[in-house]
Formats: sequence, C-alpha cells, structure tokens
Amino acid sequence: MAGALRDDRGNLYILTGDLGTGYNPVLYLVAPDGALKEIALRRYVDYSLYSLHGKVIVATNGSIGIIEDSSVRTIRFRDIGSYILVEGQEGEVIALGKTVVQENGKPYLSPADGKPFAQVVSIDLDSGQVTEKLLPAPQTEGVTQDASIVPGVRYGFTFFIGASPDLRRLYYTYAFVKETGDHAFYTALGVFDTEEEQDLPAVYDECCPPFDGYRQYRDYLMVSHFPEAGGGALLVNMKDLSPVVDIDELLKKDEGTRGLSLVLPFGKYFIVGADSQVFLLSPNGDLLREYPLPSDLIGKKYTIVAYFGDD
Repeated sequence: MAGALRDDRGNLYILTGDLGTGYNPVLYLVAPDGALKEIALRRYVDYSLYSLHGKVIVATNGSIGIIEDSSVRTIRFRDIGSYILVEGQEGEVIALGKTVVQENGKPYLSPADGKPFAQVVSIDLDSGQVTEKLLPAPQTEGVTQDASIVPGVRYGFTFFIGASPDLRRLYYTYAFVKETGDHAFYTALGVFDTEEEQDLPAVYDECCPPFDGYRQYRDYLMVSHFPEAGGGALLVNMKDLSPVVDIDELLKKDEGTRGLSLVLPFGKYFIVGADSQVFLLSPNGDLLREYPLPSDLIGKKYTIVAYFGDD
C-alpha cells in the first residue's frame, strides 16, 4: 500500500522502515506548517498505510492502528494472515483475507477440500467491535500434469483484490488460457456475487495485469507496475471492470524507459507516474495535466503522495 498520503486537512503521513536489518517501521506526520512528529509503532512489524472513512490507519497482521492526535489507537482481531483493508458501511472497515480457505480456516488447495470461502473481519472504527465471518468464494480449477487445459476455465491460485462495502461482491484475480492446448497462462480479473454464489459477467482479461498488489479507492481498483514485477499497471472501474484509461497508450507520451508506472488516487482525480513525467487524469481518464520530473529523478524509483481530499 501507499508509503505516503496526505489527508483532507493537509497533514502528510510518511511510512518508512529499514528493510536491511529487520522492518523497523516509523510513521512521520508532517503538519501543514512544516512541524514534524514521529508516531511510535511496534518494531519488527510490517505495516500498510490507508485512509478510510476520513481516518488514517496503519494495518498489520492481527491488528489495525487508527491515528488520533499523533497517537495510535489499536484494535486487535484474530490473525487471518495476509489481507487487504477496504472501506465498509457506516464507519466500518473490512479486513479481507487475500486467499481462499476451507470452512475450518485452513488453506484451500483443491476442489477436494470442499467449498471455498473468503475470510472477512468487519471492524467498527468507533466502538472497536470486531465481527468475523466466512463468505462463499469463487472456485478455480487446479492444474495437474495430466489435466486438459481449455479456454473458458478459471485456473490457479485466487487472490482477492477488493470488495463492495456491503460484501455482496468480491473482486479477485485468476489465470486462464486463450487457446486449446495452450500452456501459456494469462491473468484476469473477475467478480463473484456472494449472495447468488456465482461469478458475474464483468471480466477484465486484456493485457496482463499482476496477480497481487492492488488498492481499492471509492469505485476503482488500481495497481502500479515496477520494473522487477510482472504484469502492467491498471486502473479499472469496479462497476464493470472497464479500464478508465489505456495506460500503455498514455505512457507513449513518456520518453523514459517505461519501466515504472505508478497509479494512485489524488482526491477526485488520479495520478500516473512514469519514468520522466507525471500525468493528472480526470475521473473519466481524460488527460488534464503533464508534469516533467526533475532530472535527478528520471529513471529512478520514487513515490507519489496520495491525497484523500475532495479537490
């Protein structure tokens, strides 16, 4: 998740850590007047940074921390392993386990394990109340040496990448082949209806999006691309998984190596960062502004501050 974000009051939050000697997280708060505060976090813990329901939240396995007046209010829950945090209804946030499980909570490996489920923890940010549940989940086919690989079948290891606030829809990635006899697998995005217990028609199966690393913002899903990672950057509308913008076409305007493409929300707009330029997009994907990067950043890794105000 984002390593830096700016809230609607202009406060800047920067999450850092020393990956060389063990993850020692530090959250810095930079006020609009430039005053700097350091917010204490548990050492040797891997955190993610979110802005949900107008609150800044740091999340790690088995707990979330809500930043309030430069301190952290912690809400703990049962460790469900790796998860994403999404905005629920009426002041709740939802911890959605990234992978499918069996009814007993053990990892789901094949149809022989029975019916697959998604692990969900609903957390009330005001009261701290925690509610756990299992939701019906999509079932993909396993791949064995003797299996016949055919088009139209969803294969592989499912990753959940988003959810609707009411948990009616789960968004996930899966693998598929394009032609009979083809053993080249491609990544696609699907939507599962947890009440009807069936996949919905909406599918994104163009290009080659990554399996993991997505973030959810309002009615959008997005994922960035780094040179060492597989797949390409993507920004889609959650209503029908249609792409908001053709990022490959947009990056043709960039004169860099096209190895990096960051996709982040910026209030009601979106930012796409490339090797030598930053692009500001409208909610409909129209290009509004282009900003050249300083020469000392061209071709290097950098981050962009996600702004969660309305402007």
